[in-house]
Amino acid sequence: MPKKANNNKEENKKNLLKALEKTLGNISQACKMTGLSRMTYNNYKNEDEEFANAVKEINESAIDFVESKLFENIEMNRETSIIFFLKTRGKQRGYIETKETVIESKNIPIMQFDPLADIEEDETDESTD
Repeated sequence: MPKKANNNKEENKKNLLKALEKTLGNISQACKMTGLSRMTYNNYKNEDEEFANAVKEINESAIDFVESKLFENIEMNRETSIIFFLKTRGKQRGYIETKETVIESKNIPIMQFDPLADIEEDETDESTD
């Protein structure tokens, strides 16, 4: 159940940071939990460097937590997690899905296409009838 925001700015910041920790950095949920608006959150973040740094730390912790879940899945031989890990961290070893195209000649003719050319011709043909 959402709390009613306090009039004490520092207390609101403290409560908002606690809520962000609980929600793994989900701003909307944290604002609902504290009864504060997203605009208030943004004001705190823009005006208070200490608050902004705390938010960054919470976001990094959330990534660490989720990353640990990925590693748990890899340990359980879950193929999708293994593939995801290799595609994101194994690119230098060739685990990518992009296709590399090498062009050997610098003299490549380029054809220009004017999509309106046919329309203009058709319109002029009709007007001559």
